[in-house]
Amino acid sequence: MHKMLFTMMSLAATVAPAFAAEWMTDMDAAKQKAAAENKAVLVDFTGSDWCGYCIQLKKNVFDKPDFDAYAKDKFVLLEVDVPRNPKFDKEQLKKNRELCEQFNVSGYPTILVLTPQGDVAGGFVGGRPGLDSVKQALDPALANAKALEAASKLTGEEQVKALTACYKALPDGVKESAKPLRDRILSMDPNDVSGLQAEVKAEQQLDEFGKKIEAIGDDPKALLTALLAMKEEALPPNKPLLLNAIFNLQMMTAESVEDLEKAKKTLDESAALLPEEKENIEQMKAELFADPAALLEQIKQRRENSAQ
Repeated sequence: MHKMLFTMMSLAATVAPAFAAEWMTDMDAAKQKAAAENKAVLVDFTGSDWCGYCIQLKKNVFDKPDFDAYAKDKFVLLEVDVPRNPKFDKEQLKKNRELCEQFNVSGYPTILVLTPQGDVAGGFVGGRPGLDSVKQALDPALANAKALEAASKLTGEEQVKALTACYKALPDGVKESAKPLRDRILSMDPNDVSGLQAEVKAEQQLDEFGKKIEAIGDDPKALLTALLAMKEEALPPNKPLLLNAIFNLQMMTAESVEDLEKAKKTLDESAALLPEEKENIEQMKAELFADPAALLEQIKQRRENSAQ
């Protein structure tokens, strides 16, 4: 009986690795392997011993045989781990942190699909419950990786247009990681065929606004005054974000029904800039301001409670 159990355990140990996906830890080696095998690179930026969503994603998806079956013909797998374990290899941790900086990774897990040349083609940030939800992000990323490789064979404005289409196809949460691709497009595009120059200018303006806001501190009234001034010079892509912040501060600092009217007008400005959200904004406005006097009392009471 003991001999039989030992044989069965040995057999299980032999079979199990066949279902285990191989995760590399060297970026250059992974890209070389992807190029040789005509695959994309799937990168898991993870905190394997502290990030709950990372641990669940590995347990529920990456460690399952059906993920291995899905991924093996499509991806070379790369794990970029930043654990808290003091025994983790320090040189590897240094390299992994450098990769996190290179790809502007600030949330975990971040899953990126790269071309063999290292361009970001897609992915997602945060946890996913199972393989189906992971595939919903990875399948379009894989198609985009192929489009990026096709675009690299073009020249001139045709290449700029094709690369821009690939960049714009990226999910919003992943575009931060694709700044090198965006910057390369811009360097090839002095006539702004891509239309990305406006995006970069808006981003730079937001950075400037952020520095000014940080310098002001936590005084809500001072912040509101500053944001109202910024609104007048804000580029179109930045105005909805500023209006949202202004509305929240107007509600927080309201001292009269007239102040609440100013907040309502801010919502009207937002609705004009975001027609797809107009119905929701109008509904919220109707519910929130149904009784302005009662609303004002609630705001004042909330301020008093916070001050205690």
